[in-house]
Amino acid sequence: MLQFTQKWKKKLLSSTIAVSFIFAGILPESIFLADLVLAEETDNISKENEVPAVNPWNGTADRSWYMEEKTEFLISTPQQLAGLAELVNDGNTFEGKILRLTNDIFLNDRMKSTEYEWVPIAISTDKNDTTHVFQGTFDGGGHYIYNLYTSDKGQGGGLFGRIGEKGVVKAVTISQGYLNYGGSIAYNNDGWILFCNNDSMTEVYGKGSNYNGSCGAICNFNSNLVYGCKNYGVVYNYASSDAAGVVGMNTVSVATVSECSNIGTVTSHTASGIVSYNEGWIQNCYNTGKVMAGRYAAGITYYNYNGIGNCYFAGELSIGKEYGSRGGIYIQEGGVTSKTKNCYAVTADYYTDAPTMFNREEMASAEFVNKLNQQAYTACFGWYLDEYGINNGFPINSVDYSAYQKKYKMAPEIWTDGIAAKKEGEAGTTITIEYPCSYVEKIPSITVDNPEIAEVVNQSTTESIKGVLKLKEAGTTQITIAFLETENNRAAEYKIDLEVKGRKIIYGDMNSDGDVNSKDAVLLKKHLAGYTGLEIDTEAADVNMDGNIDSKDAVRLLRHLAGYDVILGKEKNVI
Repeated sequence: MLQFTQKWKKKLLSSTIAVSFIFAGILPESIFLADLVLAEETDNISKENEVPAVNPWNGTADRSWYMEEKTEFLISTPQQLAGLAELVNDGNTFEGKILRLTNDIFLNDRMKSTEYEWVPIAISTDKNDTTHVFQGTFDGGGHYIYNLYTSDKGQGGGLFGRIGEKGVVKAVTISQGYLNYGGSIAYNNDGWILFCNNDSMTEVYGKGSNYNGSCGAICNFNSNLVYGCKNYGVVYNYASSDAAGVVGMNTVSVATVSECSNIGTVTSHTASGIVSYNEGWIQNCYNTGKVMAGRYAAGITYYNYNGIGNCYFAGELSIGKEYGSRGGIYIQEGGVTSKTKNCYAVTADYYTDAPTMFNREEMASAEFVNKLNQQAYTACFGWYLDEYGINNGFPINSVDYSAYQKKYKMAPEIWTDGIAAKKEGEAGTTITIEYPCSYVEKIPSITVDNPEIAEVVNQSTTESIKGVLKLKEAGTTQITIAFLETENNRAAEYKIDLEVKGRKIIYGDMNSDGDVNSKDAVLLKKHLAGYTGLEIDTEAADVNMDGNIDSKDAVRLLRHLAGYDVILGKEKNVI
């Protein structure tokens, strides 16, 4: 179903007046935040766009479908989904098991209904709470969960509370929901969240809530991977002052938000389009939505402690205080590790970070797509023109295209320094191919397109890419790194250019240590005597260049070492 209900139209006259006053500096920020949400398409989903409920939840839980010996289960009713929540919250982590959603699910009979409150799967009441954890795979199959309601009683999460480091949640949209604790998919993510969307009201008002932290449409705290996720809805954090369109906080240096986007509305004291506080990586993301803040409004992230690459902002930023700040990509950077490369923002005169800017027409061009495809930090699949009307003409990433085709598998990533992939070396030597890669379920293979030029002599045995190549003959070819298709990965190939140069032979250097000495003479004599297990440079051993390795070469080498006028490798004084 390609139905998104992100148009929230109710507008209040009093709210509009309040917004006008706050920008004039008359009203306090708290009034601004409370009313701005209502004034700018954020009251809730309009009734004319509501998807009517089909077989809504009756508040009961069905656990009869679960059998411990099985490894795969089908979830088709809201009662079965509630049964899953009960099982996990009773201690079943579902590690090694797969759950597949086969229908759209309605958790209340209408939007904004509070009749049945959802208790998250693996309740997690704060970012350090590991009491309950989901370690299985939940495959939504592109289905929707409608009318999900969570209160501000500290339940901790949306659909999930904590996704464990082995957990995967993919391809599900939370729509027409009303979530009072942030994170429509999860409160904490230590695993993988893939191809998930929020099309709901995700907020923290602080009315009696003990919540204290960042609020994100998809998850509040991420320590692993959020990939290919979108916010179509509203994120509003009044309790703890910061909110973002995808992830509240990337909590560690390896935490990654990749190929995600915001086209909805984010409102808070500090509001960001993708991530509020980034201690990890933000890659191939864009924001075309609205970011409205009491003081700080950022197109991508408010505070960048680490890396941002290949991102763009083409939305709207507004603030409610004269001394506030707006940044097209970020507002503040922390420490010497923060790196922002290949990022762009729509033309404006108020940015604090002064990104490379383009007007909206330029951003819809093939030239702009080429700039995004410079690919800083990773060798991801890249960007495309919006030929399908997915993003109002602005560039789409590979996930947009995959989701449009209803394909929910991610591309593995190779982390690079942004320099074109190229290797070179001399014939007769070896080189090591090594790149860190992420989010792969099977070890990638390394091959050489032309085996006469080079061959792989040692393959990788870990998730990272590592292999040793023997360079045989001068020439150019390509190294192919191939990833296999799995449950969550799509097949992919990466090419690295290889140039092998003709090597300079040091005649007499049998052991290739760069010197000709008695060790080489001993090695040659043992070779001629038929010793096994020896490795010698056969080209360097033919010191008289007659095409054979024999006693003549040994005598000539010994005479050279004794100081006789013998030049190795030339037709002078040949014995």
